Amino acid sequence: MSRARRRRAKRRAGQEQRSSDPRLDLHLHTTASDGRFPALEVLKLCAERGLHTVALTDHDVPPTLPAGPHAFGARTIRLLHAAEVSATHAGTELHFLAYFSADMPERFVQFLRGRARSRADRYDGAAARLGLPGADADARAGHRALTRHHLARALVEHEQVGSVQAAFQGPLARRKGLVPPIELTVADALKEMADCGAISIWAHPRIDHATEFLGHFAELGLNGVEAYRPSASLTQRATLARMALTHGMVVTGGSDWHGWRGRLGSFRVRASEVAPFLHQLDGPARVGQDSGTSPVDPPGRKTVHPS
Repeated sequence: MSRARRRRAKRRAGQEQRSSDPRLDLHLHTTASDGRFPALEVLKLCAERGLHTVALTDHDVPPTLPAGPHAFGARTIRLLHAAEVSATHAGTELHFLAYFSADMPERFVQFLRGRARSRADRYDGAAARLGLPGADADARAGHRALTRHHLARALVEHEQVGSVQAAFQGPLARRKGLVPPIELTVADALKEMADCGAISIWAHPRIDHATEFLGHFAELGLNGVEAYRPSASLTQRATLARMALTHGMVVTGGSDWHGWRGRLGSFRVRASEVAPFLHQLDGPARVGQDSGTSPVDPPGRKTVHPS
């Protein structure tokens, strides 16, 4: 076989491997927090766009759909139970993703309900200073998480600013301190995740923050880093992945799609890129949760499991 034919064969083999590699998005939002669309609609759209496994990671609020396979016509998609938890370290607000292989344990559900109620209190404090209505009943009960985005949209609706962007640049700018800081520490957040059997992942970390804090967070029990995301360059992704490897951590990836802009499914990670995370997720039983997982048929294809 000539060298050119060998190159073509190798290229075809690589294309076939990539096409059969399950596709995932491990960071998505719904109307349970600051997303635009309800959970079931997001999940249906994920299936239509050819994703195999996804996680709905709403801010500080438990999931509204059961974990495991969900069928939409001929397509089936696996949903991971997860959430994005906000915490502070050294005066900086940081976000962490908690993933579970099966249904989220009740203890963590109640932990998140408390976090969502705390968000409602913080929202009320800021809304009162802005002359806006306070939190709704669902938010006060911990069933919906209110964010700065909700404040921004309320400011637009009450014609105090012209756009959501103007709200964030004006009255909601962090330097103005209108929204009270989060009282939960990173140490306490990571401990709760570990005690409930979650895989803890640092969401969209900045390189400078990772350089400064990652070693300490590893000592606190952090399991991994979200290295693959649309806004990160190839160099940034490689740097974060290398830093995670140095500390014995896994890497994940997700679009952080909220539905307000961008096309769902245009960004995805391949199962092979996050294989250690998937192995850890579906490995031996984790503390506080059922280790069983359900096989999933990828949309329109033969059965392929992402682990």
